[in-house]
Amino acid sequence: MSSKRNYINNLIKNTIMISEKLQNAINEQITAHECHVSQLVDKLVDVAAAEKDKATQDFLWGFVREQVEEEATAQGIVDKIKKAGDTGIFFVDSQLGQR
Repeated sequence: MSSKRNYINNLIKNTIMISEKLQNAINEQITAHECHVSQLVDKLVDVAAAEKDKATQDFLWGFVREQVEEEATAQGIVDKIKKAGDTGIFFVDSQLGQR
């Protein structure tokens, strides 16, 4: 029975470890994606400025402000997960689920 219990405990630990690594990789990709989107929006603002299209610039600045928030949120989540460590990821997940 002890062998079966050890097998199950090891299986659970390995599953949790894989899940945590996957979650960290996903969060890093989310942050990178938000930065990429910000670069694209910035390029659109540059084109509008070059064309002296003030209405489009004004419209796009709303997206610039939104992307600043999105980047900060994504980076904040990644930082919390890194700070929480292996066992704290579940606490961070439950906190994020309450938002």
